[in-house]
Amino acid sequence: MDKKRSVLIFEDDLDLAMQWAQTFRDKGLIVHHAITVDEAVTYCNQFQFDIIVMDIFLADDEGNLLPRGGLTLMSYLRNTSLNKIPAWGVTVPVIVVTAASANYGFDPFLNTKAVGGSLGVEVLRKPFLPEFLYSKIQSLIDESM
Repeated sequence: MDKKRSVLIFEDDLDLAMQWAQTFRDKGLIVHHAITVDEAVTYCNQFQFDIIVMDIFLADDEGNLLPRGGLTLMSYLRNTSLNKIPAWGVTVPVIVVTAASANYGFDPFLNTKAVGGSLGVEVLRKPFLPEFLYSKIQSLIDESM
């Protein structure tokens, strides 16, 4: 029997994350959802994921974008010099999802590729249908096998 695949969703938009999670569960994936960097890192230290879907930025209570989202988690996973990094994190496929555009000298697409390296990183601009995201997940999981 095939091992069930697992995904970590790191997204602070709860409605969006729940839509994705339901779609992924319906397709047979094991889903974990984190809304803070600390929660995402804890999950990564407890479980091995086949793929991670992450937002680049998190919003604070007033809607301001904070640079402590997906880029922080990806830096943690891809940085082999950290002591407690899970070994699988260096090569886990990552789908970065963002509604952000290039402004104020920050290009989310270029910065994501710089932090994530060339190892299975895909960047998608929101909005899109959950089924589209699922097809990207399947494609990256298949490529990594």
